[in-house]
Amino acid sequence: MRAEFSLDTWKLLSSGFPKGTFFVGFASIYWRVSWKYGLRAFRYAQHDIGHATAALTFAAAGFGWKTSLLADMGSEEIAGLLGISGKKGPEKQEPACLLAVYPAGETCNKGKVNSSAVSAFEALSWKGVPNNLSPKHVEWVGIEKAASAAQKTETDYLEKKVN
Repeated sequence: MRAEFSLDTWKLLSSGFPKGTFFVGFASIYWRVSWKYGLRAFRYAQHDIGHATAALTFAAAGFGWKTSLLADMGSEEIAGLLGISGKKGPEKQEPACLLAVYPAGETCNKGKVNSSAVSAFEALSWKGVPNNLSPKHVEWVGIEKAASAAQKTETDYLEKKVN
């Protein structure tokens, strides 16, 4: 368990989502694939995230549930919810996406969670330290540039479209 939070924090996080919703966040460590793919690691890490998202969606459907990509979430907000904000170095976890998983027959029109929930999660006492993947690293400047360029800011596109 990485962190514990109160029922009030959960209510902030899940407000406006269908009853029974839970959330799944994905992150990637580019160093994990750069040993094999070099500069192309960024591309392959994104490819893996796509496969994980599709696998989650198929698994949810098998149980009669649906998934919704919270496309209005920014990279920083997702990192805060996953407890990976502010990490540095070649083995840092890069936030990818957050999905809401909810019962089929319900409608999920939200593109992001409440910003107060993000603040509450950022204030949690996170536990645990990731294992080191390797004692030495190769610097891939191109991967860092691509990761920096791919950072997404929070948007209100879905909120405006629904209202």
